[in-house]
This record gives sequence, C-alpha cells and structure tokens, in this order.
Amino acid sequence: MAYRIHIYCRQTAVAITPDQIMRALGQADLMIEAEARGIADEEALVDAALPYLRIENTGHLPFEEWRLHYGPPGERDIPIERVAGAREVRTRIDTMIYEHLDDGRVSEAHLILPRLYETIEEVCITLGGAQTGDLGIVLAYELARYIAGVTEGLISDDYKEWWRVDDGVFVEIARIVSVGR
Repeated sequence: MAYRIHIYCRQTAVAITPDQIMRALGQADLMIEAEARGIADEEALVDAALPYLRIENTGHLPFEEWRLHYGPPGERDIPIERVAGAREVRTRIDTMIYEHLDDGRVSEAHLILPRLYETIEEVCITLGGAQTGDLGIVLAYELARYIAGVTEGLISDDYKEWWRVDDGVFVEIARIVSVGR
C-alpha cells in the first residue's frame, strides 16, 4: 500500500534543482534520522544507499516529476510529483479538506486551514509499503523538510500529522484523527 507525504507550498518549488536536493540530503544525518525512526541496521542501509543516491528528472519541466534512486538499478525508487496548475491544486486541497478537516470534529483545523488556503503548489512524495520500513522513509522526510523549508510549506502525511519547518526543524502543528466519510 502506498504512503504519501504532501507538501502544500506557499511559494513555488519550480526553481528547486536536483543538485540542491542532493546537497540537502548530503547535509542530513541520515543515520541519526534512520535510528530515530526505528530503522534496523541503519548504518549498513545508509552505507549501501549512498553510492546509488541520485535524482532523475522524469517530467518535461525543471521540477514536474522526479525519481529519487537509492538502490541498485531495478530497485524501487521514490517518485516526487509537483502539481502547479491552480485548478488541480485547488481540487486536491478541497478533496483533502472534505475528507479530513471538514467533518466538524477536527478542532485542530483552524491551525491548518488559513495556511492551506495560501497553497499555490503541492508536492507529493510517494512510498511503497516496504519503503516505510527502510531508508526510503528517511529520505522522503528529508526531501519534505527541504522542500517545505524553501517553499514555506505545510507537510502532511497519510497519518494526518501536520508540520511546518522552522530553520530546518520539524514543528508539529496538529495530529488529526477524523472519522472517514
């Protein structure tokens, strides 16, 4: 089952380059982050991934669709998609609000909605189920940290935890448990 991390950007992400992402990942302490997430044998995983770590532009624009590779060819990579069309971004936000924030039981919605309505782009990072237990989850959150920091974005995941990034540090805004429709 797929696991998604969404970055709701207040500034455009179009100018972010693969080199900038690679520098950010190079500055992150991936072993500490993996250990904090309970990833077993984190040192071996990081050491094994580093020679393969690269970003491939699979879209037609500078930052439309990317794939982050961290394993040998043929291993699962991490797709990263930037959605910039005003109509599509608004539709995605409206759907997310309807499904998770607009049920009358979410007291934390007031902490999120004002900034969410300022979104001009969305970046979605998608992981396969097995990647949530390996270095993929660490790399995905480091990508989200960098992108949100550059774009003044809000981060949300499939657990509906919401963060912002202040000076490179995740700051939890809300953890939302809503009843499905």
